[in-house]
Amino acid sequence: MSQEWSGTQLRFGSLSLDAVGHPVPKVLGTKLYLLGGLGVGTRAPYTGLGVRLVPGSQDTFEYFGYKRTRENCTFVEGGAGLELGHAFIQWKLQMLVASEGYVRAPISAGFRFYPC
Repeated sequence: MSQEWSGTQLRFGSLSLDAVGHPVPKVLGTKLYLLGGLGVGTRAPYTGLGVRLVPGSQDTFEYFGYKRTRENCTFVEGGAGLELGHAFIQWKLQMLVASEGYVRAPISAGFRFYPC
């Protein structure tokens, strides 16, 4: 006998405002920068699937579904990055403030579009 499972996709978003500083001069066309700022984020409600050990058993697991409500948060962040022309790669450490949750450490890579 099989059981069907359907869940919702996890959706989240964040918006942050950062200050960027260049503590050292450009070397070989690359520029190090440091950043820090504040942000807000939200995660939409979702349904998840978990697994746990059956009580009284040492090798039998059971699956269970759970629901989470929307969660909003505020965070502070700090990080560093490296620019090479218009390309960049950066790492941030985001810590929640006045909210329960986890610490995020996203790595971003991309291109900046601004006049030279």
